[in-house]
Amino acid sequence: LIASASWDKTVQLWKRDGTLHGILEHEVPVRNMAFGPDNTISENILASASDKQAIKLWDITNGALIQTLSSPSSTNALHYHPNGRWLLCGGDDGTLRIWDIEQNSLSQTITAHNRGVTSVQYAPNGKQIVSTSDDGMIKIWSSAGNLLYSFQGHDGAISHVAFSPDSQRLVMVGADQTIRLWAVNGEPLHQWTGHGDRIHHIRFSPDGQTLASASQDHTIKLWTLDGALMKTLQGHQAGVWSIDFSPDSQTLLSASDDATVRLWQLNNPLLTAFGEHPETVSSIDVHPDGEHVASGSWDHTVRLWTLDGQLQQTFDGHRDRVTQVDFHPGGDYLVTASWDGTAKLWDLEGKLLQSLGDRTKPLEGVAFSPDGQTVASSSWDTTIKLWDLEGQLQRTLEGHSDRIYDIAFHPYQPYLLSGSWDQTLKLWHVDGTLLTTMEGHNAPIWAVEFSPDGQWIASASADGVVKLWSDEGTLQLTLEGHTQEVTALTFSPDGQWMASSSVDQTVTLWPLPELLSLLERPGIQDYDIRVGFSGTLELINDKGQTITTEHLTELPIQAWADPSGTIQDIQFSPKGRLLLTAGEGRVLNVWQVNQPQELDDLIVQGCQWIGDYLNHNVAVDERDRYLCDDVLSERDAR
Repeated sequence: LIASASWDKTVQLWKRDGTLHGILEHEVPVRNMAFGPDNTISENILASASDKQAIKLWDITNGALIQTLSSPSSTNALHYHPNGRWLLCGGDDGTLRIWDIEQNSLSQTITAHNRGVTSVQYAPNGKQIVSTSDDGMIKIWSSAGNLLYSFQGHDGAISHVAFSPDSQRLVMVGADQTIRLWAVNGEPLHQWTGHGDRIHHIRFSPDGQTLASASQDHTIKLWTLDGALMKTLQGHQAGVWSIDFSPDSQTLLSASDDATVRLWQLNNPLLTAFGEHPETVSSIDVHPDGEHVASGSWDHTVRLWTLDGQLQQTFDGHRDRVTQVDFHPGGDYLVTASWDGTAKLWDLEGKLLQSLGDRTKPLEGVAFSPDGQTVASSSWDTTIKLWDLEGQLQRTLEGHSDRIYDIAFHPYQPYLLSGSWDQTLKLWHVDGTLLTTMEGHNAPIWAVEFSPDGQWIASASADGVVKLWSDEGTLQLTLEGHTQEVTALTFSPDGQWMASSSVDQTVTLWPLPELLSLLERPGIQDYDIRVGFSGTLELINDKGQTITTEHLTELPIQAWADPSGTIQDIQFSPKGRLLLTAGEGRVLNVWQVNQPQELDDLIVQGCQWIGDYLNHNVAVDERDRYLCDDVLSERDAR
C-alpha cells in the first residue's frame, strides 16, 4: 500500500495501481505517518500524527482505529524500530518519546533539543537513533536513549535526516539548500548544493547507491553518494515535501503541495528535465555545438539553454505563440516563426536582426537552407516564402490548398519539402518548380523531414501514422503504433534511427536500416507495407486485404512514455546520443539513446517504461490498457 497524509485532515491509503484503498479520518491536519515494518507485530499498523496532541494507530487491513496515544505536545516525526515493537516520536517541545506498541504504553522520554524536533529515525540495524531540530543540531543516541554524539548539522533548521542502509552514514537537508553527508560519529564526508530553494526531504535508496532529495523548487533530484547529479525529476507544480523509494530502488514516490502523489520509474532513459516555460513548448532545436538548445513557446518567447538546464538568453519580440525555431548551420543565428505572422532572425545575444513576413496570417514553419543563405517560412495562407538574410523576399511557392504546417530543406540538393493540412506533401525545387505531390495520409500532416543522406522522406500526421517515402515521392512504408496524432519526427544524424512523437505522450525510435532492409525482399513493393511497434509486418494488397502478417524479430524498436504531457517537438543532439522532447509539460526532457538490442528485450523494456502510463493515464483507451500484460507475464515466467 501507499499512504498519503494531508492538511485535509485525512490519511489516504492507495493500491500500487492508484486505486483508493481507504481513508483514515482525523480531526485536524495530519503532520506525519509511518508504516510498521513487514514481518513484525506492527506490519499491519500505520501510525499517524496530527496537529492535535495525539498519535493514532490504525489497522490498514480494514481502516479501524486501534488506539490513540496521548502526547503533551504535537508530534512532528515518527519512525518504527526495525523490530516493529518501538515507535519513536519527535515532538514540538524538543522531546523524543518511545512507545511500546506491544504493551500500548510510553516506554521512554528523552529531553533532546531546545526547539522542536524536525526528524527522527532508527538506524536500520536498530542500535542507534538520530534526531534533528529547528536549532540546527543533530544528535545520535543509543537505542537505550544515551547521547552518543551531538554536533551542528546545518546553518539553520534541519528539515530531514536519514541513515544509510548499512547504518554507517547520515544524510541531512535543510533551509540552507545544502545536502550534507556525515559519518555516524559526526565526521563530515561530503557537502553540496543544487536545488533552488529549501530542501524538505532526503532518502537513501535501499540499495545504498543513490540519494533522492525533494525541494520547495518543485523538483526531485537524484545524486550519487559523492554529490554528482544523476537526474532531475520535474512534474510537480509546487514544493515537494516527501519522497520514498520502493524496496527494489526502482520506483520513487513523491508528495507535493500541488495535492498530488506521483510515482516515478527510475530505470528509464529519461536523463533530466529542465527549462520550464509558463506555457506549452512548441518547438526546440539543438545548436550545432551540441551544448545548447533553443525552445520556442506559446508564451511568445524563445529561450536559449545549456543542455544542463542553465538559461542563457531570452528572445522577446513576438506578439503571439512561437511555432518553430531553427539554428543557422554555422551556429551564429537563430530564426523563429510565430502566429503573429512574422519570422524573426536573431543573433544569439538576443538582438533582433530582421523581421520577415507580412503579418497577415500565422506562420507555422521556418528553416534555414543548408548553405545558410536562405530562410523558408510556411503560413496559414497556403504559401511558402523564401527570404535572403537581409530580409528581402526572393520567391513565393504556391500549390497547397490549406495551411502548411512544416517545411524542410534537402541536405544536399536544391529541394524543399512541405507538409500541409490538405493532407499532402509536396517536393519543390527552390526555383519554385513543383516536382511532385505525395498523397497517402488521411488527416493533416504535422511534420516532414529528409533523412541525413537525402534519400528518404518521412511524414507524420494527425492520422496517427508515420510514412516513409523515396526521395522521388513513392510511398515505401507506413509505421503504426501511436494511438493518437503524431506531432513530430526527426532522424538521428547517423541515419540509424527515426524518432516520432505523439499526443499520446510517447516517443518511438524506429531503426531505419532494418526498416529499409524490408524493401529488399522480392515482390514486397507490390503491397502497402505496414510495420507496427510490436514488430509486426503486414502486407496489404490494392483491395485493402491483408495478404500476410509476420512477426519481425530483427527490429529493435524502442518506445518511451514522456511523463510531462503531449509532445510537440523532438530533436536529436548532433552526435545522436541524446534525444530532446518538449510539449505541453512546458519543460525540455533529455533522453539517452541506447544501442540496438534484441527485440524481445526491447519489448519488455518498453512495456516496463510505459506500463504505468497505460494502466493509470486517464487519456488511454480502455482497449489499450492491457497491451503489455502478456509481455510482462512472459518476462516473469522466464
